[in-house]
Amino acid sequence: MKISNIKIEHEIITADFKSEENFMFINKCHEIYRNGDRIKLKNNYIITEPRITILSDNLFLLVDLEFENKGSQNALIFDNEGNFKKSFFVDAPLNIISTGKRIIMSYSGSQLEIGSRYGNAQIVIFDFDGNCLFEYNTLEKSNEYIKFLENKSLVVKNETTIYFMPFIGNGTKEFPVIELDVLNYSINFLFYVLDEVKSDKYYFTAFSKKNKDWYFFENFDKPLETNKASWSRIFRLSSNKILELFFSSPEISAIPKGFPDGKFSTLTENSNFNYFEI
Repeated sequence: MKISNIKIEHEIITADFKSEENFMFINKCHEIYRNGDRIKLKNNYIITEPRITILSDNLFLLVDLEFENKGSQNALIFDNEGNFKKSFFVDAPLNIISTGKRIIMSYSGSQLEIGSRYGNAQIVIFDFDGNCLFEYNTLEKSNEYIKFLENKSLVVKNETTIYFMPFIGNGTKEFPVIELDVLNYSINFLFYVLDEVKSDKYYFTAFSKKNKDWYFFENFDKPLETNKASWSRIFRLSSNKILELFFSSPEISAIPKGFPDGKFSTLTENSNFNYFEI
């Protein structure tokens, strides 16, 4: 497995990654970089608590998680020259990915308690004009619908399809992997991860797929077989449904993000950016 580390002068607070040649981050000084080049936003836009997402070779999305009210236009699209293109309201998403001309966001179950606009929808699809095209809970009466507490990870399959992996809170019937078509909004249940391995002892926070094998990332806030403060592991679920430990490290201690083809990224405790390629 290849592991790369991106270190910069100032700590990274948010990042998105497509490849080693296509990545973006914002440092603690709120400076935006794409592939090593700094992007200065026109008109001095202030983003208090930013999350960054690559939309295309020339566009990116900034979401401000600290906004004043439900009417705030807290999602802003810019080009690589820093020109403002579009703004719209998205509330406070937990996960964000983009594929084709669609932006997909998932929301924490805890947002229901604070009256979140999209918290009850769980997964929402927007277009690049900011139109809300789909809310997952509209499928509630269909046979394919699976109710969950919180989605843990979104992964692009291709330009028209994503995978997602929610947490249900139901023992071994846990962490279902589901396909969602972002154009016609059909869903296809694939499997429950813990049901496949006949165990309820794992708690996965990200995943990826490469060829026929699935990879699941698990990270801990408490010591595991070490006196360090955290520990992370990657498991491989092979085509014959055997879950095996693929990689472990006490050094990787941040919430990960999964990408297609066996790739993961994390921000470490000291806010460096790690990239894993299986």
